[in-house]
Amino acid sequence: WRGVPAAEALGGGGLSGAGSLRGLVRGYFPALFSISLFELERSTQFGYYACATVAFVRGKVATFGGCDFELHLNSAAASHEGLLLALHQAARGRICFREHAFVPRPRVAPWLLAAMRLASLLEHGDGVGGGRTVVTLDIHDDAKLQDAQLRALHGRLRRERKEMMITWWLAEDGAADCLVSAPLPVPRLRQAIPDPAYHTSGSDGGPGLHAHMDAGLMVAQGSELRAALLRAHRGVPFKEFLRQYVLNVPNIPHGIEEMAWDCYFDEAGWPQLLPFTLFSVHRSLIAGRDTKDPFPSIPKGEKGVPVPAAGAGAALVPPGEALRRTREEFDIGRAMFGNALACCRHSQVLDCAADSEHARASGGRAVGQRVRGQRVDVEEQISMCTVCGGDEVDPDGDALLLCDGSVADGSPCPRTYHMRCLSPPLAAVPEGDWLCPSCAAVAPA
Repeated sequence: WRGVPAAEALGGGGLSGAGSLRGLVRGYFPALFSISLFELERSTQFGYYACATVAFVRGKVATFGGCDFELHLNSAAASHEGLLLALHQAARGRICFREHAFVPRPRVAPWLLAAMRLASLLEHGDGVGGGRTVVTLDIHDDAKLQDAQLRALHGRLRRERKEMMITWWLAEDGAADCLVSAPLPVPRLRQAIPDPAYHTSGSDGGPGLHAHMDAGLMVAQGSELRAALLRAHRGVPFKEFLRQYVLNVPNIPHGIEEMAWDCYFDEAGWPQLLPFTLFSVHRSLIAGRDTKDPFPSIPKGEKGVPVPAAGAGAALVPPGEALRRTREEFDIGRAMFGNALACCRHSQVLDCAADSEHARASGGRAVGQRVRGQRVDVEEQISMCTVCGGDEVDPDGDALLLCDGSVADGSPCPRTYHMRCLSPPLAAVPEGDWLCPSCAAVAPA
């Protein structure tokens, strides 16, 4: 709480009765949210993602008291002054804009910007309490599901006294066949793969699927893991490791941030990192893409790019002061023929966009990452609450209920619920077959 104004910690109403202090501070979460936004040449979608960023910042300020933001932008996105003022306004001034200029090839590396946000996870190992909590998130995810999962994952870190929560996705090869040669050592991976055909179909006799980190939701805290990584790499931070990783490569593919991150950890040596690390599936649902204007409350200017609300921008940036901005050139070298990056087949099995389509079409909230084929369904074995995103039994004994119904194609319903998350909540595990709200709504009387 050091340095936090009392008015912000307690809110405008102050204290009003016994027990209210605990209620007021329950939402206090002074994390640093590290996010990214880039604009591509001739893109028609930048207005949507810019509005999603403003909505993301607004939502996190309202939900997690005491939080700050680092927004990583390429030069094209950073040129929208009205957008920066709108974001400054949404963050109540607690945001730093970090522009990254990729030289000498500014247009070849948009996906590198997503990697810049990851570097922040490892750059805050010193400070009050042994290092700041840093969170990387996708700005376009459904906020309610995202916030619930963040609370659940951060709660696990605290209870188990770990420092890094790495979420993951599955790729269609065994670990020994990974093109990057740096699969994550996710424990009990077979439990995430209900189809026995994949359990021993890898060339090494292991599972025929392997895991890579998912940059869409990561949490880091403490200092020991961060220090161990630096020692193992002889003081080379992740950002410099990334620069060397992509130097002179003609084509920098989608997913490069995840590949580089896994290699950075793998080369440091997982045996010394695992005592500080937890793994979890990332549940995601893309927000607002099925409506004509998913962000009606955000003032917009040219091409749908947000602008500050009337009269508010000037009040938040007084005369003589400037937005907090930095600019860094990131040298990726000239393209050299023959250089290529091995990149895993990104999201060949799981696809959050397809998940979003399925969830909305079925009237459900979300069922986790959805399978493109028919052979693998992560959610059948990894039980995660459909409402809050928690993937474990509540410490107070609140069970996860598995639905006994079926979806439209006849396969078992993958939804699970904490008893407390149902409406109305259940006090005890029901006897016999139990149908989730979605299946109950379509079941015959």
